[in-house]
Formats: sequence, structure tokens, C-alpha cells
Amino acid sequence: MPQSSEENTLHEQENNDERQQNEADGGEGGEKGKQGGDGPVGFWDQELRATRNFVFRNWALTTLILSTFILGVLSLYWAVLYRVEQNMSSLVVWVVDFDGQVAPYTDITTVIGPMVVQTAQSLLAPSGTVGWQSQPASVFNYDPIAVRQAIYAEKAWAAIIINPNATALLQEAVNNGNASYDPMGASQVVYVEARDETTLDNYVVPQLQQLQTQVTSSFGQMWAGQVLSRASTDATVLANIQAAPQALSPAIGFSTFNLRPFFPETATPAVTIGLIYLIIISFFSFSFYLPIHMKFIQPEGHQPLKFYQLIIWRWVATVTAYLFLSLFYSLISLAFQITFTASSAPHTEVVNPATAYGTAPSLSIG
Repeated sequence: MPQSSEENTLHEQENNDERQQNEADGGEGGEKGKQGGDGPVGFWDQELRATRNFVFRNWALTTLILSTFILGVLSLYWAVLYRVEQNMSSLVVWVVDFDGQVAPYTDITTVIGPMVVQTAQSLLAPSGTVGWQSQPASVFNYDPIAVRQAIYAEKAWAAIIINPNATALLQEAVNNGNASYDPMGASQVVYVEARDETTLDNYVVPQLQQLQTQVTSSFGQMWAGQVLSRASTDATVLANIQAAPQALSPAIGFSTFNLRPFFPETATPAVTIGLIYLIIISFFSFSFYLPIHMKFIQPEGHQPLKFYQLIIWRWVATVTAYLFLSLFYSLISLAFQITFTASSAPHTEVVNPATAYGTAPSLSIG
């Protein structure tokens, strides 16, 4: 039965509505299905196979690089201290005997100089001791001040100097009762602490003190026995040692001359741990500045910078940044009143503080 135009129009409208509904249902279902395919998956899912392999390889490589760095670089600190006892002999300490070798004391039978030299030689050992060396006075043209100059010039780490009149003044004190006799004038201990505070204080100075203690003890026993033996038969000697008891005990001593003390104590972080932190900050500043520099090559509203100009810019920026970092590092030392304005001073005198500009004068030894 033929349908009217109104019925045809109604059927077409229903078909269109049904088609649109089906398309909507199919689209929603497709979207849901698509969303379901992009959801989280397990660690061992097949889709992550290539990613897992990449992560495993790079994790292993990074761990290997860091482990190699630890073994190859950090082990240097352990290595420095590994053979300290065996290498201490490289810390040369001179014993220079001027006793009775300079006029007008050349006719004196010396007792102090040979005792000190013999004691130093007895302290020599295959390991665990500094490198004691006996130097003849002729090497220094019979001038004790030349020994100080050599120590300042870092020819040796320290020196024991037996003064030319050591035995003469001691004998005069016993024979004449010289009450002004000073036992500390017999010998000198000379070193420069500012050369390396840690090495001097930890290894050299303790052995210098050990030598002094052993010398004064051994010499004191020997000398006291001789003098008391004479005093038992000579009333004049007895009266003299009563007037100058220091000529009997301690009889001799050592005057210490630290030509350049390490001062002030706040300088310690400035030359040790503080420098380490400055290096660390400078190293990590590379990653701090990297995002800033990369703006030049990221085409975000502009053309990327030429590569060689990027290199030039990064070099200039890095050096300039380090200048500012080191400047503020120095300002910390200035704030804590570390002296930077000390003037130069004679190399053979004890001065604190003092700054020696340039290289210390060379001195030919041996």
C-alpha cells in the first residue's frame, strides 16, 4: 500500500535517529576500548620489554661508572696514607754541628755537638722515623743563619743546629759560676710550619720533641756525673754550680724557631675543607647553569644559536661565574679576619704573620 510523503519523512527521521544513536554508542565504546588499552601494565608486561632492556643496560652502565670512579679516584686518599710509616724517611731533618768549629771556640773539646749527632743517628730506623741527616758545618760556610735560610727555602723539613759556643758556654758556667748562663742557647730547632701544617705537626715536630727529650736526658746524666765528681774534690766547682745551678740541670736545652707559623687557626678551613666544598660547588654549577644555557638552542620563538658561539658563551659564563664564586669564598676568610695584608719579612727571622711573595731564594746545598 503506497505510503504518503509524511510517512516517508517520519521513517527517514527514525532511521537517522537510530543511525546517530548507533554511531554514538560505537564511538563511546571505541573510546572506552581505546582508554582501556592505555592503562597501567605490570613490570614484566610484554609491551615493556624494550624499555626494560634499555633501563637495565643503562642502570648497569651507570653503576659501573660510579663504582669505577670510587675505586679509581676516591682510593687516592687511602693510597696517600697507605705507606706513611715507610715513607717518613723522605721527611729530611738535618743535624748540623757547629759546636767548636767556629773561632774562637775551635780549641774546645766539645761534648754537646757529638752527643746530639749520635742521638739522632741512634733514632734512625727502617720505617717510622724521619730522615735524620748529619750535615757538616762546612756545607753552610760555618754560618748557622745559612741553615735557617735553607729551611725557609724548603731544602729540608727541619734542622737541629748546635751553636758554635754550646760547649764553651756550658764549661764556662761550671768553671766560673756564670749565673746568666742560659741552657736554651745551646741548640736550635728550626722549621717552617706554614709549609705544611699537617705534615709538620703530625710527623716532624713529635720526633723533634723525642730527640730533644732523649738528648737532654742522656746528656744530663752524663754531665751531672762529671760535674758532681769534680765538685766532690773541688770546692770552687761546688760553689760555681750553686751560683749557676742551671749549668748542672738541665745543662742544655733547645730554642725553637718556627720561622713562619701557621696562623690564624681560621685559615685551616680556607686551605683544606673549604677548598673541597668550593670545588664541589663549582663542579655542580655545571648542571645548575645547563637549563639556562640550553635556552639558546631551544627554538621557542627564535632560531637556535650557532654551536660555536654557544661554546664561547658557555666558556665565558663559566669562568665569570667561578670568579664570583671564588670572590665570595675569599670574603668569608676576610670576614673572619684572616690577614691578607701582611708584608714580606726576613727569611731567617720568626715573623707572624708574614707573607713571602714569589719563590724563596735558592741555596745550593752539597
